[in-house]
Amino acid sequence: MEKEKSSRLLLEDGKAAYLLYLTATLLSVFTLSLLYPFARWGISSYFVPRKYIDGRQLKYTGKLWSCFLIYYAGLASVLVCVVIIETILRSTNLLNSIPHQSLNAIPGLLGTLFVSVALNRYDQKNTHFADVDHGNSGFKFHLSLWLGKHVLTKIIAVMSVALLYPVTSRMSAFYDYKRGYIDNHRFQYKFSFKKMYPRYLLDLFLTAITVGLYFPKMMIRRMESDQQYVHIAAQPGRKMPL
Repeated sequence: MEKEKSSRLLLEDGKAAYLLYLTATLLSVFTLSLLYPFARWGISSYFVPRKYIDGRQLKYTGKLWSCFLIYYAGLASVLVCVVIIETILRSTNLLNSIPHQSLNAIPGLLGTLFVSVALNRYDQKNTHFADVDHGNSGFKFHLSLWLGKHVLTKIIAVMSVALLYPVTSRMSAFYDYKRGYIDNHRFQYKFSFKKMYPRYLLDLFLTAITVGLYFPKMMIRRMESDQQYVHIAAQPGRKMPL
């Protein structure tokens, strides 16, 4: 157990971490996301136990089969909803009166609702401190924070064509820690944008010239950077309402 009261992502083997992230990414891409749950579970299983918050190590207890079940149940729900929406629009002669851009956005919005949100909640519920058994983790619902995480950050990312990724990634982490709790502990996430853009632009350049091979390194750097800003909030022993 780490004694120092600091928060960090402690990687004992940077090369192994890179190869795992690269393999998980390629596996998801070349299977057209059919094995995305496996890739996601593999990344969580490897990186979460290497995260420390104020010197306390985390652990991940998620099950691979649960990730597959959530993912494919979510995709099935998206398909059913898309068919229902299209049927309703056709029956009311509204299909041709709605811009195609809006119609094309529907699957992505539903995917966020039925897949991304569900997987995020599952990962959070299965993230615990290593020295705690049967702890209580999850998200406390706040509509404004939920919309910020799943709507505002995506709008900014799309409108900026990913140029504001350092901003949206920090916002996303902020909303997660603002809503989330691990083993009844709440957290503070006080981040800084200082010196982020020069590094991000360099990362984009390196990703481009290496035909994407630098991408896992960029994402690992983001995790390392994000982790250092999170700390246990005051009165950590206070119980969360169930």
